[in-house]
Amino acid sequence: MERDIVQKTYNADNALYNYRWFKDRHEAILAAEVQIQHTIAAVNAFEVSAGARSTWTFEDKTEHARLSSVVLGLKNNYETLVAEYNSRAKQVDRAVFQDELPMFFTIKPF
Repeated sequence: MERDIVQKTYNADNALYNYRWFKDRHEAILAAEVQIQHTIAAVNAFEVSAGARSTWTFEDKTEHARLSSVVLGLKNNYETLVAEYNSRAKQVDRAVFQDELPMFFTIKPF
């Protein structure tokens, strides 16, 4: 039984699939981090350009809410990407294919 597991784990197709999955997910996590930073910067720029919150129009409030929702969605997606990466990294039959990538990701507090 153990021999069958080892053969399935280390066959060429499985090795390539898992290696590529970790590489792809690593890049997706890095891209998500940049997207969150850019969107937070957009929220901050909007807040500066809109002036004092007490003077905001309905449109200003709507745009701020929209931008804030985009940030929340990106953060939720990021946390899902990190959770999937970390889950696979903890699986012995997959972690061996991480190559030189991080063993685990820690969720950043943006």
